[in-house]
Amino acid sequence: MKKSVIILLTLVTAVQVFAQKMSICQALPLLEKSAVNEFSDIRKEINTSVTFPTTYITSLEIQEALSSKIVKNSGNYTYSADFGVFQSETDAKNKIEQVYSLIKNCFPGFRMTVSFEKLLKTGYFTLSYHNENGFRLYNARFELHRYATTFEVDFVFKSSEKASFMNSNPNQAYNDYQLVKNEMAYDNFSIAIRNVIKEGKTGFSAIKGEEANFGSLFTTYVTKYSVPDYTCYIEDRIMGTFYYTVQNFKRGKMAELSQTVEQAKNQIQSALGTGYGVTISSNLKTLTYAHKDQPEKPVMKLILSGDETDFVLTLLIVGEN
Repeated sequence: MKKSVIILLTLVTAVQVFAQKMSICQALPLLEKSAVNEFSDIRKEINTSVTFPTTYITSLEIQEALSSKIVKNSGNYTYSADFGVFQSETDAKNKIEQVYSLIKNCFPGFRMTVSFEKLLKTGYFTLSYHNENGFRLYNARFELHRYATTFEVDFVFKSSEKASFMNSNPNQAYNDYQLVKNEMAYDNFSIAIRNVIKEGKTGFSAIKGEEANFGSLFTTYVTKYSVPDYTCYIEDRIMGTFYYTVQNFKRGKMAELSQTVEQAKNQIQSALGTGYGVTISSNLKTLTYAHKDQPEKPVMKLILSGDETDFVLTLLIVGEN
C-alpha cells in the first residue's frame, strides 16, 4: 500500500509539471508576473543533487528547452532554462535566433540586443519591448557561455532584485523608459556631454588622468576634458566600471526642487536628442537614460541627494567596460 501511494504521488507530480510545460511565448508573461514574487508560485522543493548555488525544481518547463530550474544567488532568484551545448559558436547563436524568432512572431514589439563580457567570455542577448512612446527593458536574456571547446546557451529571467545603485526599481521585472522628445541642441554644454558619452565607450581611457582626491567615497581621477562651468572628475564606482561625474550639476532649496529638476531634464535631454529614453527609480531619486538601440546599457544618471532644506543633483555619465 505504501509503495502504491508513493507511485501515485510521483505520477501526480509528473502530471502537474507536464501540465505547465509550455512554449516560450506562453512562458514569458507568466515569468514576468511570477518574477515580482521571486517565482514563489512556480518554485518547488530544493534540488538536493545540486550543492551550490541553491537550486529549486520548477513547475514551469519551457517546451523548447532541455530543462528548467530556479537558482537562488546572493538573496535573489533567477529562472533559468537550458537550451543546450553546442560545438560551435555559430550553432549556439543560431539556437538563440531560432527561439527569439518564436518570441518575435508572438510579440512583434520585442527586440533583442547583444553585448559581450570579455572577462567572463559570455554573450548577453537582452530582451526589450518597444512602441512609439518608449521601451520596456526586461530582466530577461539569453546567455551564451564560451568554454574550452563548447558553447552553452541558457535563457534567464531574473526576479525583481533588491534595490541597488544599478537596479533602483526593485519591485518589478522590468524598467519602463519614455522616449525623449527634445531635438538635439548645439550649445557648449550639449556638445561637451555628447563628447563625454563618446569617450565613455572606451571607459574614458583617453581622458582619465592621475588619481586624485575629490572627496568621494570611491577612487577618483582627474579628467583631461571637463564640461564647461562645472567641476568634473572620473570615479571607479563598481568593479572597474568608470563614471564621469559632473559635481553639483544643480543645487538649491527644497522648495525649488521640482522646477530645478525639470530644468535639468530639459538641459540633459536637449544634449541627448531623440532616440534616448528615460526612466525614474521607485524612490524618485534617480533618472536613468539609455538609448533605444542598446537599452541594457545605461548612458547617464541624474541623482538627487540632500536634506530637508537643501538638495544637490549630481550627473553621472556611465562608461563601458
